[in-house]
Amino acid sequence: MEHKFQQYLYDSFSKLVEKHELIKSTEINEEGAYSIKYRSDAFVINLEKYYREFYVTLYKTDNPDEGVNLFNLLDFLNIISLNAPKSRFFEEEKDLDECYKKQFNYIADTIDENFAALNVFFKSENYELKMAEIERFMLNKYPKTFKRD
Repeated sequence: MEHKFQQYLYDSFSKLVEKHELIKSTEINEEGAYSIKYRSDAFVINLEKYYREFYVTLYKTDNPDEGVNLFNLLDFLNIISLNAPKSRFFEEEKDLDECYKKQFNYIADTIDENFAALNVFFKSENYELKMAEIERFMLNKYPKTFKRD
């Protein structure tokens, strides 16, 4: 059964493209690998498919080597608040098409609701310093995951 995840993704992201003038810059769909990038004037949204899950990495438009997971970044930006959105993959959804629809809608809504904060972060003059702070934040929050030998 062929899943129509690309169409679901396009449908979910169409409001972001319109509202925030995002440009689809790169799309790769070959041999089971899929990724797509949308670009704003300040940052790039990179979605990559792993099995039935999509991971979202953001990076400054001119700096693809310094990416950060969307939900880790929002967690960092909302340190004081307990309301930071969390990553969701909708594993409980048995129908794969419904799973994709829910993931894309959730990702697009999360980006839309936090677009201003993301823009401020990536346009910041001390962007490099903030990226170093995020790295320390993640090391402290998840020491086993980011363990260095």
